[in-house]
Amino acid sequence: MKSIVQIAAIFVFLCLIGACTKPQVDSKLLGTWKPRGAGSSDITTVSADHTWKSSHANGEVSTSGTWIVKGNQVFLTISGSTPPHPVIFDLQQVDASRIVMTHKNEKTGEISTIEMARE
Repeated sequence: MKSIVQIAAIFVFLCLIGACTKPQVDSKLLGTWKPRGAGSSDITTVSADHTWKSSHANGEVSTSGTWIVKGNQVFLTISGSTPPHPVIFDLQQVDASRIVMTHKNEKTGEISTIEMARE
């Protein structure tokens, strides 16, 4: 669940891209984000080269990969996953300080809402 929260945070950033022209959305997603509420305390950094990484509070990288935005969805690929299988997040809201997105678990059908704040 912790990895999904991290991935969701990144997808929220990518969803911003779908709401605006690509350069405007990219710039809104770029930066460092932290999940709000219960769950992971990892910090997620989204970079202009379409890579992302989640790091523990001590700075150790826990997960990383690539991202792309298509429409109102963010597709995150996790480095080292075989075969590469993107995690898909639906962007609900993106602004300068907050991202809200949802993720549907493919196995259970459960929908999770993830909210991230700019760090």
